[in-house]
Amino acid sequence: MTKAEQNAALKEANEKMKAYFTDRPPLEKIKRRTLGDPSQHKIQFAIGLLFVAAFVASPFLGKKIAQDEEFRTRYIPSWYDFTIKHETSEMSKEDMHETIVEHQRQLHERAIRGDFTPDKLQKLRATYYQAKQAQEQEEQEEDAAARRTLSNQQPSNDPYGWSKIHPGMDDDDDDDDDEE
Repeated sequence: MTKAEQNAALKEANEKMKAYFTDRPPLEKIKRRTLGDPSQHKIQFAIGLLFVAAFVASPFLGKKIAQDEEFRTRYIPSWYDFTIKHETSEMSKEDMHETIVEHQRQLHERAIRGDFTPDKLQKLRATYYQAKQAQEQEEQEEDAAARRTLSNQQPSNDPYGWSKIHPGMDDDDDDDDDEE
């Protein structure tokens, strides 16, 4: 392409661009192109409204399910019923209160008789701490026995690989990659 042909092509392109900017119709006359059905906004609004209604109704429905036995048996399937059946207590609230008051009265009478003198309290504390130490000693012995059985287990005898640091690592692999 020669220099004159190039200039002619540029002038023609400039004229086309001027026509694009100057002869463009106003925005009010341009019809917008929509993708899809024109009623899709109504469908989206209806779906959104449905979700908002479900969100607002869920606490009320949950309360109804939790408190109304007849509603739960009629409308909720048995595989979805996660209610916990509470056992009734053998004692009523009044009986429990009377029992507690009776125990408090007995403790008060024992305190007046002198059953809780400092030397008796010291003996009770010593008994309590001995029982606690015996329990801790027993737990420590159980832990030590469990550690001994785990330490005796060889990696070759471990079919699941729990004795390795990582199941994919061999014993001779270096697990410290930062120190090279």
